Amino acid sequence: MADGTNDPRDDRALTLLKDIIACLVDDVANVRIEAKIRDGKVYVGVLASPRDIAYLIGKGGRMGDAIRMVLKDIGKRIHRSYVVYFQPETSSPAPVNSREGPTSIEPEN
Repeated sequence: MADGTNDPRDDRALTLLKDIIACLVDDVANVRIEAKIRDGKVYVGVLASPRDIAYLIGKGGRMGDAIRMVLKDIGKRIHRSYVVYFQPETSSPAPVNSREGPTSIEPEN
């Protein structure tokens, strides 16, 4: 489960995260959790459809903060630092919420 970690403590924490997320999203099959260790911290990416990411972040970010707090408290207990981020998966190559326009503009006829 924990792509970039070898610690069984991470597997337990990420399994709990997956279970929590499964209760909150519509499309459980398309949720991915990626974990990478960098600078002594475990960066946990939650990737899902834009609609499910909206559910996970919640109104005013409250749900996302609660999810982060759960992993932070688990991390304190096992002496790990977790950083949770949410990222929508899209089929288009352009990043979501990009302020830039399309890379090529078709001329009008």
